[in-house]
Amino acid sequence: MSSPPTAALLLELNAEGEAIGRRRRERNGDAGGAHDEELRHLLVEDVASSFGGRVVKAVADRVPRTIRSVVFLDCALAESGQSLMDQLDPSERAKRLAMAEPSGGLSLPPPSALQLGILDPADQAWVDRRVTPQPLGTNTTPLVYDAPIGAGRLITFVEFTDPSFPVSTRAAAFARSNAGWRMRTVVTGHCGMQAVAEILLGAAGMPPG
Repeated sequence: MSSPPTAALLLELNAEGEAIGRRRRERNGDAGGAHDEELRHLLVEDVASSFGGRVVKAVADRVPRTIRSVVFLDCALAESGQSLMDQLDPSERAKRLAMAEPSGGLSLPPPSALQLGILDPADQAWVDRRVTPQPLGTNTTPLVYDAPIGAGRLITFVEFTDPSFPVSTRAAAFARSNAGWRMRTVVTGHCGMQAVAEILLGAAGMPPG
């Protein structure tokens, strides 16, 4: 069976994004976005999943004229000046920091496939073999934006609810507080990108294939 159009699009964007990251590291290791010109030619309609919500928001803030709309798929979001850790209550923050102790405070262990809502045993095994720790700094470093999240462009937030993912649940509440944002709810787990093909195509102004 061929991949759905949405899955193919996500794979293409991911591959191009990784290529940009490699070129940046090869040149000078600058993580601050020294190569916005490359992104200007890449992004028009943007789709972000999970932690990618913060990355897409940062890109939209740097090159706002090139981003017409954004679809956040069960994303983590933080307002300007906040880190993801800042959004957690003290007990949950302490729990996450404790999870990083075995690595010397460098990284967080990855969630299991089951925690991500992947129910098929074969898929679980495939994912669990490949997930890797996430650098702790991605959770503790605040990002500063020049404009609010959204900033007048079309925003769609798709919440995955079965099972819900804690950080994304907070972001969904934030999304609902923005009257101009479109909200969609899909009964699927955190890795439910293939379950939202029609929503993605509609958000991009494309008819389902």
